[in-house]
Amino acid sequence: MSKAIIYRSGKLYKEEIEEGGSPNSLRVLQTGVCGSDRHILAQRLGDGPFVIGHEIVGIVDKLERPELLLGDSVQLGERVIVAPGINCGKCRNCIMKRKYCSNRFVYGFTPFASPERNGSFAETMELRAGTKLFKIPDAMSDDRASFAEIMACAVGAIEKITDAANLSDLGKVVVLGAGPAGLCVYTAAKFYGLDVHLYDINEEAMAFARRIGPLQTVNSLEGLEGVSAVIDCAGSARAFTQAVELVDIGGMVIEFGAFVPAAAPASFPFWLICQKDLTIRGISETYDRNFPVALRILQESPLALERLFTERIQLDELDRIVQCLETPTIGKAVVISSSR
Repeated sequence: MSKAIIYRSGKLYKEEIEEGGSPNSLRVLQTGVCGSDRHILAQRLGDGPFVIGHEIVGIVDKLERPELLLGDSVQLGERVIVAPGINCGKCRNCIMKRKYCSNRFVYGFTPFASPERNGSFAETMELRAGTKLFKIPDAMSDDRASFAEIMACAVGAIEKITDAANLSDLGKVVVLGAGPAGLCVYTAAKFYGLDVHLYDINEEAMAFARRIGPLQTVNSLEGLEGVSAVIDCAGSARAFTQAVELVDIGGMVIEFGAFVPAAAPASFPFWLICQKDLTIRGISETYDRNFPVALRILQESPLALERLFTERIQLDELDRIVQCLETPTIGKAVVISSSR
């Protein structure tokens, strides 16, 4: 039996789940709390029932069929992160586009097909065939490794910019939103050598962000010129409007923060898309290929992202987990399932 936090019909429950018989499993160490977990509880994402949690750090504690797993070759007792999505490989999108799977299974999001531990707000987590595991470097802390999943998303955002332009041709890149997502995108952009600038309308958020280290920030968007790309990590209609208005002619806007309709839609100057010949792209999933890059960024970047953790919640503390999801604050929380 494994203790787990299950989402069902708009509420979270602490329950014990029987093993489903998977030959491979993890002992979960900790899980970063993501904005999407908040959307789940607010009934904006996912139908349930499922165990929530997808920013996973764990230890391989059962390995009877290693050939069913992908990613790195792992051994019992090794610390790993988990790429949460598994594509079917059979649908039209998988065959024709190699992404956007119509039958994609995602740990922490996909409802139970049978009683199974499919998310990481749990003591242990069974691993489906096709799960990709990546080994955590020995010198990397659990807290830092917890950023691997969101950093892989950030790498995907930077890829979309570099797909459309040579790095040498890019001017300024502006990241809107100084929360954990924005700071991961900023960190990835610095890794790729981009001239990246960070902005948040919330001065308290900007002050908090500086705890990770020196940042290149802007105090105002007024008069800012030479902006080739804007990555909106704030997830608000106002920020998207600012992005469209700010970016130069022929530039690109990446929408990173608005995955669900969390707020009422607002009008924006859509005619600027034509007048400026803009490219606008979104982020719909995390690509497995970006996890090794994400770990490398976390190894090499001097920015201390782990300092963003302000709340450590034990798995048994259901009331605190609910409060954290319902009343988000500046900073990031982590749910602790077990110790090493």
